[in-house]
Amino acid sequence: MDQSFDWDLLQSFLAVARAGKLTTAAKRLRIDHSTLGRRLATLEAALGAKLFERRVSGYTLTPQGDRLLHRAETLESTVLAIQSDVGQGSSRVSGAVRIGAPDGFGTAFLAPVVGRLLAAHPDLDIDLVATPRSFSLSRREADIAIGLSRPAHGRLHARKLTDYELGLYAARAYPALWAGIATAEDIAARPFISYIDDLIFAPELDYVPFMY
Repeated sequence: MDQSFDWDLLQSFLAVARAGKLTTAAKRLRIDHSTLGRRLATLEAALGAKLFERRVSGYTLTPQGDRLLHRAETLESTVLAIQSDVGQGSSRVSGAVRIGAPDGFGTAFLAPVVGRLLAAHPDLDIDLVATPRSFSLSRREADIAIGLSRPAHGRLHARKLTDYELGLYAARAYPALWAGIATAEDIAARPFISYIDDLIFAPELDYVPFMY
């Protein structure tokens, strides 16, 4: 390594790795994208390694960049812990984070909570992506992903949030449609609004086969 680099360079690297786009990362860091580009070039020169593949669709990590990512995230955690311990809670919470969540959970539960969190920590920049799909953390689609099952692979920290239940509901205004239903077989003869099989994004939501 012929040149030295500072913590700002690693922060810049982390921002681009997480955002996948130079302009998005620069906005989150509140700097000009040309400045961010120069920081990446300085870091690559200092390490003597190419960290990103630059494509029209965005920036993707090279194998060297992926190795640096894990080291940089460990260092970031250490820096944040030092700030918290030494500063005794005086440091301000800031930065950008993208949260991916199922649409129902994201809109009904997370959105109000995120609003209160931002009110308490105005230096935070939170993107809430609430859509009916799964999110890939390895491809940097989100920094935090809320899913319906525990990840089977990857260097991820997972924690169970809660139990949940799926149920069948009937329209109160049309009692004739649901009156007399005693077993799952009784449902087959009634009008039934359900999901589209091809659009199910998680096997945990495929509950109809368990009804019969």
